[in-house]
Amino acid sequence: MNTGSALDDVLDEHPRRAVTWTTVNASEAAFPDVPTPLSWSWSWWPTESGIRGCFAGTGAFPRAFSVPPTDLADRLLTIHRGHVAINLDLFRELADRLPGGSGDDIERSFFGSVRAGVTATNRRSRYPVVALKLPPFALRSRHALREFERPTDEWWRRSVARPQPDLPAAQALLREAQRRYAQIAVPHVAVGLVSQALYDRVRAISAAVGLEEHIGLLVPGGQAEARWLAELWDVADSGRPLAQFLDRHGYHGPLEGELSSPTWRIDSSPLERLLAIYSRGPEREPPDALAARRGIAMHCAERELLSALPIWQRLPVRLLLTTARSYMPLRESGRATFLRAYDVARHAATAAGQHLARSGQLECEHDVFYLTFDELTAPVLRPDTREVTRFRHARRQHYRNLVLPNLWTGTPAAQQRTEAPADGAPISGQGVSAGICEGRVRVVLDPAEVDDLDEGDVLVCRATDPSWAALFYLVGAVVIDIGGEMSHGAIVARELGLPAVVNTHDGTRRLRSGERVRVDGSAGTVIRIP
Repeated sequence: MNTGSALDDVLDEHPRRAVTWTTVNASEAAFPDVPTPLSWSWSWWPTESGIRGCFAGTGAFPRAFSVPPTDLADRLLTIHRGHVAINLDLFRELADRLPGGSGDDIERSFFGSVRAGVTATNRRSRYPVVALKLPPFALRSRHALREFERPTDEWWRRSVARPQPDLPAAQALLREAQRRYAQIAVPHVAVGLVSQALYDRVRAISAAVGLEEHIGLLVPGGQAEARWLAELWDVADSGRPLAQFLDRHGYHGPLEGELSSPTWRIDSSPLERLLAIYSRGPEREPPDALAARRGIAMHCAERELLSALPIWQRLPVRLLLTTARSYMPLRESGRATFLRAYDVARHAATAAGQHLARSGQLECEHDVFYLTFDELTAPVLRPDTREVTRFRHARRQHYRNLVLPNLWTGTPAAQQRTEAPADGAPISGQGVSAGICEGRVRVVLDPAEVDDLDEGDVLVCRATDPSWAALFYLVGAVVIDIGGEMSHGAIVARELGLPAVVNTHDGTRRLRSGERVRVDGSAGTVIRIP
């Protein structure tokens, strides 16, 4: 029996060659917290394939690049002591192969700065191929992402509404969910890549005329969340049945990128607590009214920008803004589309766990999440399944108490998670949504447990996924440990007009609920005030 070996610790991989890794942005919707073995093994392959397929589609790499390699050091994603990390060296190379892009831009978007001694190395040999392939690929990706949304939604509704499938059907559904996620991932990553380039160009033009703080108005991107947020508000305000909302948006929920975490369709209690906060709190601007006001402000910001430019630049910049606004919202709607595939996988895994527990092959149905995707979809389970699931459960709990650096080369030095001392020093990060807010700190580690937020509070969290938007609407500012300018939390904060600072690394450990702080979303600072 081999239950204590490294072979069974599927949450700790060891690349043979030293490369540079980062956990920044890996903790967005795809990999929140320390994933269960099933979540990691089900999702890493389509995520990796999607990124690789995108860069092969642009012409930056040959078509063979789209196949994930066996060498861990050559992969874009790996997992170290339970924490998913991104190969920064390879991401820099990807950016260096794109005309107008650079590894420095990628690193700056992750961290707000570039490491000393690291320089971009443009790979101009691929530029002609990229120039030929990228424009039609970008257009096809935008079209594909729009085309996937409706059939994926219909498939999600049918799948989760059916009676519990038997074990073979659950295994087939789990494979189908992975296939669909892989199919969505390529255009989703491509749209994100194009959105980043367009956003950077608009920001540079705005900064050149002293209007950089208008970027959140000029290129909005969180319309998907704004729509369901307006529907949720309508449930609280008019008494519309929550069931109707769940029929459309029940695939969202706390830690929705983790298959073992129940979404709202399974457990609606987090939503019910939020609705209670909405109902008993002070009167707030309805989301629809907020969106309309932000729309007016967007047009005003556009007029101000265009009037500050020479006449000959105005038409090209207007076209740039139109194009950027057509791509940016698809980042979040694409995320919502692949999260439906996650929820179908969750439904299939839960059904499989119930069958395996009833047959005595698992101690309890939740243990299914401590199998790997290959183990669960195999004709028979391994004979030591019970021992392996117990071992993996213990390892995951151990890894959840570890803190890894945001950036490392080779093997990371992990530390036990502790509460940092209250030193009173300012907290700095990357300012991603302009504005200043003074308010009371509310440190939230699990959005499902929130039962009280006051208007003007400063929400402090580790990372976000789309379900957090319901909390964003209640607060005055957002401070996030992990993320970058194009991370989900930053996009939604700009959409709602909230000052936001991300990539603080340890804000949740250094700040205390109840403290008063001043958040500057332009400077990227959080300062305690008496």
